[in-house]
Amino acid sequence: MIIRLNIMTLAFLLLASLFIGHAQADDGAPAFLNYVQQQEKKEKKEIPPAPEASKPVRARDNNTAALQKKLAAQKSLIADKDKTIRQLQAQLKSQSPAVTPAPVDNSALNKTIAQLQGRITALDTENKRLVQQARTFQQEKADGADNLKRSAAALQAQTVKLNALETDKQALSDKLAAAMAEKQKLSSELATVKTTTAATKSSALNLSNAPQQQAYSVGVSIGQDALKTLSSQAAKGLNLQQETVIKGINDVFAGKLALDEQARNKALFDVSQRLYKNIDKIEQQTLREGKEYQQQFAAQKGVLLKGGIYSRIDYPGKGEIDDNDIVTVVIKESLIDGTVINDMEAEDKVWSQALSQYPVTFREPLKRLNNHGAITIVVPSERAYGSKGIPGKIPPGATMVYTVRIVDVRPNSDQQPKTPAPKTSR
Repeated sequence: MIIRLNIMTLAFLLLASLFIGHAQADDGAPAFLNYVQQQEKKEKKEIPPAPEASKPVRARDNNTAALQKKLAAQKSLIADKDKTIRQLQAQLKSQSPAVTPAPVDNSALNKTIAQLQGRITALDTENKRLVQQARTFQQEKADGADNLKRSAAALQAQTVKLNALETDKQALSDKLAAAMAEKQKLSSELATVKTTTAATKSSALNLSNAPQQQAYSVGVSIGQDALKTLSSQAAKGLNLQQETVIKGINDVFAGKLALDEQARNKALFDVSQRLYKNIDKIEQQTLREGKEYQQQFAAQKGVLLKGGIYSRIDYPGKGEIDDNDIVTVVIKESLIDGTVINDMEAEDKVWSQALSQYPVTFREPLKRLNNHGAITIVVPSERAYGSKGIPGKIPPGATMVYTVRIVDVRPNSDQQPKTPAPKTSR
């Protein structure tokens, strides 16, 4: 009877704690009642709301830490519940089987147990969901890091390309500026030429009378001399703008000079210095190349060096030649690079005079030939045109090459030359 009363009291206290929730359990109450009261308080305080799924990716590191903390709390809570249930089940089984308790309505208790088990199941499900969410966050974090690396690499490549484009843009801008300046310069020169042309057309010349013809001829002579001077300077490495030279000449006749005397003298001095340096440089190079050519020519079979002149018989001919015989020849004068200066045969011209009256440069080699013979003569610079050369044709210090062919030989009846001696050699 007493046991039955205790069971009823236990049920009553259990129901009171479930439906009222305000009664305080004393030290002698069963552990289950304490568990129920404590569990309800824990669930209200410790179970946090589910994390929002729409938080930004940049907060995922903090969410991961919070989820791990929640998982640890959930695991601890589930372990406590499992332990309490096992204790209650063991306590019920430990009741003496000899005592037959009075029938008690355990439906409320079973309902509470079912609710707790349902909560355990829900917590387990929530635990799995949180674990999966944490894994998802970790994967998204890793993917985000990879994407960030790829984005940084792409940004770096774009930066390099942009810098290259900026460099190209600057280079094109510089070229455009230079082209515009050149265009402006050409436009100015064109305007000057048009003005000069218009002035020339407006002043039509009457060259029917002698004074006009004389004046015009003097102008032509001055112009030819100017062109020769420009050509000579160009051959020496000094290229002057022809339009500017003409402008200077026109200003002299107009009496309006653009430069004062001091500036002109300085400019002329600078020109002479440049010419001197260029001439010396060209001459040294030409002499060096001439020496090399002479050495190569001297190494050939049949070459004879006499009086500083190299000669090689190309065709000996037939019939001896006397010093007084009139020898008719054709001569081709060339530079060592093959540039032809004069070619008498191509111009259908010949040269005739007594063999003894030919310059020594040609006389001694011609004595090696018979009638209709041919010979090649190589003349060093010091025995040809020297340091002066011929402006526009032969550079200073040039080694000359002559190909001479005897067209005919005839006896000299009066021993007088038919034509003046050539002056191409010394």
